[in-house]
Amino acid sequence: MLFRSTGLLPTEVSVYGIVDQYPNGNDGYLWTDARVLWENGASLNVINAIGYPDAASEKEILRAGGGAGPAPACAVLTGEEMIALQQQVHEIRVDDAIVDYMMAIVERTRAHDSLALGVSPRGAQALTLASKINAMLDGRYNVSFDDVKKAVLPALRHRLLLNFEGEAEGLSPDFVLNDILDHLKSVGEEAA
Repeated sequence: MLFRSTGLLPTEVSVYGIVDQYPNGNDGYLWTDARVLWENGASLNVINAIGYPDAASEKEILRAGGGAGPAPACAVLTGEEMIALQQQVHEIRVDDAIVDYMMAIVERTRAHDSLALGVSPRGAQALTLASKINAMLDGRYNVSFDDVKKAVLPALRHRLLLNFEGEAEGLSPDFVLNDILDHLKSVGEEAA
């Protein structure tokens, strides 16, 4: 096997979301919140915003009057497969230029004029892990700048706290993170 074992196992995995049909026709969760708790007490939280439904869809939701009950659970991976994937993620390489790019994002959240609270070291770890997962899903063994950019919103949006000025201006964590990414775009493009 290309990847070595870390020995760290998850103790709890939670995914909250809605069930719908994917473009390929398969039914599944279009998740909005996922959390993994590890043996050592660490956790990984990812929030994916889906937004509001259009008027016709919301009308259908209201007609359903609360839905058909809980969605049926179905296994998509065995426990062994899940542990193997978790072990593989930790072997994905992150080049120093990518680490510098992630650090620049994190540091800018801590100094942003619209934020009272920026990304913590645990948040930076979540960004790294989510970026590695993006690389793995794309079949690569190293993280790219695009992997980091795709991971920023789901891994960090819930870790920011707007200050009074940011709230008064009607800003959102997504707006602030996109603003940071826009200002760092040249850094990522030059290094790539």
